Order: sequence, then structure tokens, then C-alpha cells
Amino acid sequence: MITLKGIIGQSLRIPLYNTNLATGLSLTDLSIDAALDGVYLTSFTATYSAILTEIDSSNYAKAYALSVTPIKQGLLILTVNYSSYVQTYVIQVEEEGISYLAGKIKGSVGDYALTVSNSLSAAIPGVTVRVYNAAQTEQLHVLETNSSGVVTISAPAGSYKLVLSKPNYSFTNPKSIIITANEDVVPRLAEILPSSVAAGGTIAIKGLYFGTGTQVRFGSSYVTPSHIGDNKDILLVSVPSPLSVTSLDIGVRKEDPNNAGQYLTATNTLTLGII
Repeated sequence: MITLKGIIGQSLRIPLYNTNLATGLSLTDLSIDAALDGVYLTSFTATYSAILTEIDSSNYAKAYALSVTPIKQGLLILTVNYSSYVQTYVIQVEEEGISYLAGKIKGSVGDYALTVSNSLSAAIPGVTVRVYNAAQTEQLHVLETNSSGVVTISAPAGSYKLVLSKPNYSFTNPKSIIITANEDVVPRLAEILPSSVAAGGTIAIKGLYFGTGTQVRFGSSYVTPSHIGDNKDILLVSVPSPLSVTSLDIGVRKEDPNNAGQYLTATNTLTLGII
């Protein structure tokens, strides 16, 4: 038995290797049984967008990567069978990565994405960001920018002060920011996983500021997601079927909490391939 960790909406590559496997296998050659939190999953390979990839039949024969995209939090158990080969995987699927959860302040309702760069607009990773209340009398959190120089601050709506530091770097401190409740912010789209799917399949849409009354636009039609992540940055939705196109323009809108019958619509769109 192999233990792994997965995150909703992010493709997870599961290693398959054994002398009892053959070269040239396809996904249909495998028998895969799956259960989430003790409930058997039917149509697992389609729902979880499973893909089987042979690594190198010449130099690394009988080695494969099984890619699946978790769509719900919980304990996912997979048993893969082929001839005399049997392997069980226990996957703990989380809503978000630990680094993101660690950046949330109690009572968070809004997010602020801070990008730290130098005078040439080059990202600065590893910058310590201390979050204070507006009066700068209380330190609320300590975070660090990622490899892209970005850190996401999640907190109750209001005003805050930030103090940035890193050895051999000079910053203008403090920096004042205002965090707005996500429900009042226009949603943003970042990524679709997988990027191509058959009509009727399930996709995960990653972004920011998804909320109450969110709808996903496929071409000219709107569909209600089956799941909205607790942090309002992941949507799970089934692609309408049937479709006679090879790609679709994907957009997102959500109900405007301040104007009944109106919507806050994402300014950008993404393209989904149809296979």
C-alpha cells in the first residue's frame, strides 16, 4: 500500500511499476476500483480525468504514471489491477495546500495578493511579510513570498499594514493595504484542469473570488457548479453534453450581493478543449 497526498483540482501523478506489468498498456487495460470516504465510485476514470502515460518503453520498461485530478476532499482509496499486478493507493485529498491554509487569519473573508518585485520588475522570492492591524500595534501574521514573488493574505475585510524584509534588500515600510470581502469582488479565472475533456466530463476551475450564486459559462450557456471550494477559489462543474465543437470559451459570473438580479462577471475567459 502506498500513501499519497492530493489537492482538489490539481493533477496527481501516481507511479505504477512492476515486472508483472507489460509495455504498451492503455488505461482500458487496467481495472481500477476507487472509493472516497468509504463510498464506491463508479465511472472513476472519466470523472477524475484519468490518464495513463508510459514513461519510457525502451529504457524504463513497465513503468507508468497514472494521472488523476481529485475533485472532492476526503480519503481516496484506489486499487489498480492488471493480470497478477495489484497495488493499492491511499490518497488524502485536501481542499488547499498547507502553505495557503497557513496564510489565513481567523475570520477571513477576503484575499489580497501581493507581488514583490525590484525596480526591474523581477520577482523577489523569500521576502518576509509581517501583517499588522491598521494602527500597527498588533502583529497578526508572518508570511513569505513564493518563487514568483507573490504572497496571498487572507483576512477579515479592513485596513492593514505590511512590513517587508529580506537580507540585502531595502523596502519602503510600512505598506498600507485594504482587503475587501471576496463576495464583493469580481471573480478571476486562472486555470482549467484538465485543459481538455470529453463532453459530460468534470473539470476543476481555479481562480479567485468565487462565491454565492456562481455560474460557469460554456459558450453561451450557464451551468451551476457541483462544488465551490471553502476558500472560494475552486469550482467543480460538469461539461454540457452533447457538444459538436473542439473548444469552448469558458467564463464565470456570480450574483452581486449589493444588486439583486445583477452579476459580477470575470473580465477574462479560458479555453477548454473538447475531445
